[in-house]
Amino acid sequence: MNFTLEAIKRTAEARGVAWSYPADGENDEFLTLHFKGRAVTVQKTRTPFMSAVALKLSTDKFLSGALLAEAGLPVLPKLLCRSVGIEELRFLEEHGALAVKPNACDRGVGVTVGVRDPERLVRAVAGALVRGPALLEPHFHGRELRVLVIDGRFIACYERSAASVSGDGEKTVGELVAVANSDPRRGCLARGSELAAILVDAELEEVLAGQGLGLDSIPAAGRRVRLCGPANISRGGEALDRTGDLHPDYASAAVSAAMALGVDVAGVDFMCADPAAPLRGRRDGVILEVNSMPGVRGFLHPSEGAPRPVLEAYLDYLQARLA
Repeated sequence: MNFTLEAIKRTAEARGVAWSYPADGENDEFLTLHFKGRAVTVQKTRTPFMSAVALKLSTDKFLSGALLAEAGLPVLPKLLCRSVGIEELRFLEEHGALAVKPNACDRGVGVTVGVRDPERLVRAVAGALVRGPALLEPHFHGRELRVLVIDGRFIACYERSAASVSGDGEKTVGELVAVANSDPRRGCLARGSELAAILVDAELEEVLAGQGLGLDSIPAAGRRVRLCGPANISRGGEALDRTGDLHPDYASAAVSAAMALGVDVAGVDFMCADPAAPLRGRRDGVILEVNSMPGVRGFLHPSEGAPRPVLEAYLDYLQARLA
């Protein structure tokens, strides 16, 4: 079963809120919650109070980025493409390094970061042509944040840390990955594990190659080796709670971004230099996207810091809308 849906059910039960599956059919996506005679059906954290237009905009990274820019929020320049030609090569030359991703996909599917040469750009674009065109952006080297906004209010924040291992001067990268995967917290997220197992696949090998390494390489003691492109929890990344030390500028920008797109329950993703420092412009941080169905695992089970009661805030919101 879906982690978020199961967590919503447990939180509802703890608060005396009844739940049922639509049409009495058990599923891992939709749930009906019953508040004193009023009922609402949700799609995980996505609610029926968001318009279809807002949903469509939030899943289109190019259009949503344009609207966020019009609202005065810091976003990166973007270029849509279906192949690599003169314009794409000029974009690469102008920015030096690119992030390439599907324009309408999530969970890190088809994402390649740190693209610096035409050959890799061609491969990255081909891999990003999922349900539509690929999106090119300048690569912002920094820290990744997920900020949760519910009904125009900042709720919580965590920093995503990409899966990585630290060299000891003796073990190969493959051996270090095996040691990391021996952590009892790692396994299959769908089966309840707190952290995802690190996958040894073509993407991991390409990320290693970008660092001049392979699975048989022995990194020097203390060298941090990144194992995936985007810092995605589903690919072994970790969540570090930053709710208490997040600078108010980021909370405010996240709220403004959610409101600009009309998303009532939003996971706003940032890249930034320092989440505790002011957000004065694009050099400090940028908004990557606004998710209209944010997962809650990183808030409920952070690898570092305290869990946050985000589902209590979610249920409070739903109940208030039904009142």
